[in-house]
Amino acid sequence: MKKKLTVAISALGVGLISLPLLVAFEAHVINVTAQIANGILTVPTEITYGTVFPQEKIDKTFQILLSESFLEEPVGEQCASSVESFSQGVRKNGTPVLANRSNPTAALGSPQTSGTPFDNPGPPAGSFVSLGFTLPNNSPNGGTITLGFTNFVVDVAGPDFTVYEVTGGTVYPEERVRVEVSQDGITFETAVASGLRDVAVDISGTSFDWIKFVRITDVSNIVPFESEADAYDLDAVCGTSREHVGIVDYVIRQKPKCGLPVPETSPVEYSEFGQVTEDVDGNFVCVDDGFVQLPLLCPYLSKHEVENPEETPSDNDGPGINAFHGLPLPWTLATAESTDSLVYGVLDALLPDEDDTWVVDLRVPCFAGSCAQDWADFVRTESGNPDIDTELYTADPALEHEIFGCDLWVEVTDIE
Repeated sequence: MKKKLTVAISALGVGLISLPLLVAFEAHVINVTAQIANGILTVPTEITYGTVFPQEKIDKTFQILLSESFLEEPVGEQCASSVESFSQGVRKNGTPVLANRSNPTAALGSPQTSGTPFDNPGPPAGSFVSLGFTLPNNSPNGGTITLGFTNFVVDVAGPDFTVYEVTGGTVYPEERVRVEVSQDGITFETAVASGLRDVAVDISGTSFDWIKFVRITDVSNIVPFESEADAYDLDAVCGTSREHVGIVDYVIRQKPKCGLPVPETSPVEYSEFGQVTEDVDGNFVCVDDGFVQLPLLCPYLSKHEVENPEETPSDNDGPGINAFHGLPLPWTLATAESTDSLVYGVLDALLPDEDDTWVVDLRVPCFAGSCAQDWADFVRTESGNPDIDTELYTADPALEHEIFGCDLWVEVTDIE
């Protein structure tokens, strides 16, 4: 039911630079992008931390949202496209249903019936399937069929899908069915307990906002039917359709930032910034020739989603991660992926939960040999780890005045 995706949607570039004299650090976001793809975007396009000092704490936010084009994806119509299961009953006299009324695939695709209570003339045999009765005394039910849809049948105002039945003549006993719906084809809920002939179904009475499976079971009263009657004649099931139901799962991954150095500059300046990729061993490498990885800022950034009391469910986003994590180096793809179970979120247009706000907390490092006496306590407190090796998170003095960088990649993992 889910389409697996591993697409980088956008990258937030985070930069840190130290300056001489009294200004120890200037931290700012550089090369921030906001690209719309697969229904998600990030804002703002720039975040500025301003001038900061070692052991300072600066919190900035950005949002991840469902795009308007994703939210406004048009609702169309689709008909059932697959037969998941079929168990046919028998005619009232106990004999098998005729072969030309026993092909379950005849219930797929567009309806042949006129959509009126009686069809005169009716569609030919072979264009529908008869569910059949179960004897004796129609207990517990008649034949049953489960159909699947390629796209999502979504809850809209009014009926969401119609079960089309074939009845010839002008007078005939009531052919009735129970209509059940499901998202996974395993757990079903009853949407209509006893629908007569063409049944318009609204799934709002169930716990589902969307479905992909419909189970139809004959519940007709067998008594008034003629001896050769074969119960409910199913022609088609058609309803509302969306390719995406409106749910996006994502993770936020931290990757090194790449820059193109300006020759003979010290500290190093960069004329532009680029992105990284991974080699076969999972090591990060710059995509473009001549680009190099900036000193790594990722370990000093924490990320926590801002709880929204109106969001339901309130626990569909990850708890986040504190600053001072991921070291010792190397910072590889495995390191970036190690926080996926903590830094993730879900956007759901049906709740609605159309945007998440994340706080990116910069905890500014100090350079080894010039750290304050309470540096170790600062690291332990901000990391939440009393046993952390604080020396791992002191910056190399050789990198003083250099620009540090980290790209935060919002990557879609599932889309429905």
